[in-house]
Formats: sequence, structure tokens, C-alpha cells
Amino acid sequence: MKIATATIADFASVRDGLLTIVSAGVTQLHRPAYPAPMGCYLAVLVDLELDGSTTAISLSFTIRVTNSAGEQIAMLGGDIAGEFNGPPELDTPTYLPIAFPLEYGLPAGGVYDLEFRVEGVEPTTLRFKANVSGPS
Repeated sequence: MKIATATIADFASVRDGLLTIVSAGVTQLHRPAYPAPMGCYLAVLVDLELDGSTTAISLSFTIRVTNSAGEQIAMLGGDIAGEFNGPPELDTPTYLPIAFPLEYGLPAGGVYDLEFRVEGVEPTTLRFKANVSGPS
């Protein structure tokens, strides 16, 4: 198993096993004042790297947001479990699409790291900057 794609986006959703992403690669957030919610999404594709021995899917994950001093701002964890309707095709990749709304409150402008971790897989860290901006 590995994380094939992870990005912060304006919007993301999953429908019929497909991940829809709008405005991927968000690295700057602009809010008129802080504290403020992130107000975006984490879009992820997990490559399950199946070997045909099971039709079950099970993984534990955490999303952790820290500020530039390494202080934890938010953390969410959970489990995803399910099963394929039949044996997966082993000659094509099998991705698990995930879309998480990120409504964490950011206390101030500055640089933040969002870490997405799946148990047993190298974590992915996405850096973004929260800016104070006036009305446009």
C-alpha cells in the first residue's frame, strides 16, 4: 500500500469510485481575519497494491495539522473498511479515493504542515501558508 496522490484542494468528492478534485495544489489560504476555518479539502488516492489474496480493505489513518513551531493545531483519525464486490483485477492499479473536508480552525496566519498518515505507509506532508487579506 502507498499514497499515490495527496493534495489540498478547494473541493473534492468521491462518486462511483472516482475522486473529483477542483483546484488542486492549494498552498495559500486567504482569510480576512484569524482564527478562521481552513475551508478546503484533502484529496487522496491510496494505491492498495493488492495481491489477490483478499477482497477486504482495511486501513487506519490520521490527519495532523501543525504550525511552524511544530505545535499541533488539529488531529483527526479513523478507520476505513470495506470489501470489493468481487475479486479485484490485478493487472490494473486499485486505488482507494478519499476526500476529507478540512474545517479545522487555524488560530493565526502563518505556515502550517498537514500530515496524512496511513498505518504502515510513509506519511505525506503538505505545507501551506495562511495569509491575512482584506475584502476584495
